[in-house]
Amino acid sequence: MNTPSRSESSPAPTVVRCESPADFLASLPVLLGYVPEDSIVLTLFEGSQAKSAARFDLPQADVPLESTQLDRAMLELIEQHPWVSAVALVAYCSDSFANQPGAPHALLAMWLERALEMHGTPVRELACVASDGWAVYRSSEASSGGNPLSEIAHSQFVKRKGLTGFSPPEPLRELGSLPHPQPKLASALRQALARAETVPPKALTADHMQAMLQQCHQALSEGLSPGTAQETASFVHTRSELETWLTPVLLIAAGGVGEPLTVDDDLAQTFLEFVQDDAKTTRPTVVKRLKLFSSERLEPSQLRATVQTLTEVAAHTPDALRPGVLALAAWAWWMGGMTTPAITLLREAAGIDPHQASVTIVQELCESGPPLWAFSDDTR
Repeated sequence: MNTPSRSESSPAPTVVRCESPADFLASLPVLLGYVPEDSIVLTLFEGSQAKSAARFDLPQADVPLESTQLDRAMLELIEQHPWVSAVALVAYCSDSFANQPGAPHALLAMWLERALEMHGTPVRELACVASDGWAVYRSSEASSGGNPLSEIAHSQFVKRKGLTGFSPPEPLRELGSLPHPQPKLASALRQALARAETVPPKALTADHMQAMLQQCHQALSEGLSPGTAQETASFVHTRSELETWLTPVLLIAAGGVGEPLTVDDDLAQTFLEFVQDDAKTTRPTVVKRLKLFSSERLEPSQLRATVQTLTEVAAHTPDALRPGVLALAAWAWWMGGMTTPAITLLREAAGIDPHQASVTIVQELCESGPPLWAFSDDTR
C-alpha cells in the first residue's frame, strides 16, 4: 500500500472543482503525484473535498479472500482518519473492455463498495480506468465498451486548470527507476572515490563528524556534478562505512536538501554519539528507532528532491558501494508514504548485496507497514 498523499507542488493545497467523473479521474494522478497502474485508489473525502488518496495493489483475481483482505485494509485506514465522510474507489488495470462483457474487476468493485457502505462509509464514486477505456460501474457505458480515454485526457479539469505549476505525473513503475548514468560523471565519481579517505566508525572524532556532515549535506543539496564529485564520494563512503545508517537519515531531517546547514561543535558531538551508540545497538532497536522517527512527516518536496539526488548518485556509484545509497533512497520513498518505489530500489540493492545492513533495515521498515505519520489526522 502507498499511504495517503496529496499533491506536493505548493504548501497550500490548490482547490479545483471537478464537475464530472472524467474530471475526477483526470485529477487523481495530480492528487497522488503519479499515474496509478494495476491499482485500487481509495480517495478520502471530508465533506465535498477530496483530501487525500491511498493506493493498494490490484488483486490478481476478484476472489472473495483477496477482496476481504483488501476491504479490511481500507476499513483500517478509514478508521484511523475519523474526519472521512465519504470515499471514492477507482480500479486502474491493464485489462480491456473489449475482452469481457462488462467493466474489468466489477465483482471486486461491488464487493468493496458493499463492505465500505456496511461500515457506514458512503462510496460517492466507483469507477474503472482500463487499457482501452473508462467507465463508472453500474452505468450503461460499463456494459457497452466503456468511454474513450480521451475524455479524461481532454476533460474540463485539464482544460480549465491546464496543470499549471504541476509537473506531469510519472507512471508508478518509473518512480523507483534509476536515471541512465553519464560516463563523465561516473568517471569523476570513481576518481573521487579512489582519493577519498575513509575513517572506520570506531575511529571517528567530533572533527571527523563535523566534516562528514557538512560534506554529506553539500552532496545532497547540490547533486552530483564534476564540481561536487569529491563531496559525493565522501557521502558514498560514509554510507558504506557506518555500521548503521541513522546519522545520514537524521542529516536529511535536520538540514533539509537545499537548506543551509551549519554544523557546530555541539551538533557534531550529538551525531557522533548517535554513531557510537548505534555501533552497540542491535538491529531491531535501530529499526524501532527509525519507525518512531517516522511519526513526523517530512516535507514531501524535500523528500522528492532527496530521492532525485540519491538515485542520480546511485546510478553513477560502482556496484560494490551502491546498495547503501539505494537503501537510503528507498528509506526516503518509504518516509514519503511510497512503499512501491522503495521496494523496487531495495530489490536492486539486494541483488548486489542482500546482507548489507542498510538494505535489511529498510526492508524491515517496509515490512512493518506505513510510516507512523500516515496514521495521523495531519494527512489531510
